[in-house]
Amino acid sequence: MAANREKNLADSNAIITARIREEERRHYTLAEKDLLQGFNQRELETFRNALVCLSFSRGEQVIREGEETRDQYILTRGLVSVKIHLPASNRHKRLFTFSAGVVFGEMALLDGSPRSAQVVAEEDSEVYRLSYDRFGKLCRENSGVAIKLLQNIAMVLSHRLRVRSDEVRMLEDG
Repeated sequence: MAANREKNLADSNAIITARIREEERRHYTLAEKDLLQGFNQRELETFRNALVCLSFSRGEQVIREGEETRDQYILTRGLVSVKIHLPASNRHKRLFTFSAGVVFGEMALLDGSPRSAQVVAEEDSEVYRLSYDRFGKLCRENSGVAIKLLQNIAMVLSHRLRVRSDEVRMLEDG
C-alpha cells in the first residue's frame, strides 16, 4: 500500500513537472489569467492601471513568511516556489511551484493575516503586483471590477482546495 502511494505521488510529481516545463516557456499576457475571466476591455484596462510590474532574479524572495503585507501577485513569466519554515528542524518545505499564469498572495489580500509562507523565484521571473491600497481604491472607485476580481479569486481558491482534496484522497486511498 505504501509503495502504491509512493508510485501515485511519483506519477503526480512527473505530471506536474512536465506541465511546469511546458508552461514555463510561455509569457502570459494579463488578459489570459483566470483571475480576469469575464473582464471586458475597459475593465481589464482599469485593473491593469492598478498594477505594478516587478522583476525578480533567481533565488530572490517575492514574499517573506510572517510579513504583514497584503499585496497580491500575478506571475507572468518564470517560476516561483511557495515554501514554509519548519521550526523543529529549522528547514524549509516546498509546497508548490507555480509557473506563469498563476496568482498568489491572495489570502493575505483578503484576510489581512501575516504571510503563511515565503515565495521565492526559482528562475528570473516577472509579476504584476496589486497592492492592498490600490485594491481598496479599486473597490471604492470601480466596484464592478472589484466584484469580478473577488469572484475570480474565490474560484481560484476553490479550485486549489479541490485539487488538494483530490491529492489527499489519492494518497490515502492509494
